[in-house]
Amino acid sequence: MATTVTAAQVREDTAPGRSRKSTKSPPEFFLVLWGLALTGIVLAHAQRRLWYDEIYSYYMGLLPDLRTVLSALAGGGDLNPILFQLATRASLWTLGPSAGAARVPALVGFLVMSLCLYRVVRRRLGWQYGLVAMAIPAVTGAFRYAWEARPYGM
Repeated sequence: MATTVTAAQVREDTAPGRSRKSTKSPPEFFLVLWGLALTGIVLAHAQRRLWYDEIYSYYMGLLPDLRTVLSALAGGGDLNPILFQLATRASLWTLGPSAGAARVPALVGFLVMSLCLYRVVRRRLGWQYGLVAMAIPAVTGAFRYAWEARPYGM
């Protein structure tokens, strides 16, 4: 038995703005839970001792003024970009001189990257795939850069 489809039904299904992908957005609970889980994991690792390369970033962030930082960078004190040095410096001066404070800019960079992945994939495929895309860096080798006091996570 053949089914008949009216022209009105075809127009309704193909109307501009209508998409077959899921338009429901996830509860913000998932995004908040994701951020809290990553932050908790990273902060647990944040108290371990700084390793060789991180020590350079730490002490560059503790220099007394920006002029001293710039002259140390010009002299080869650290080879990382100035914006990373400024982010680490702000974190150390705001949160106090500690290994955890030196690692906060990398954590923020990783969280921002995760949210950007979610937003880009959600627009194309829906929020379910966005959550999967957001989780992929956390289950790969990229996750260890979320807690190093280096600009890799940024």
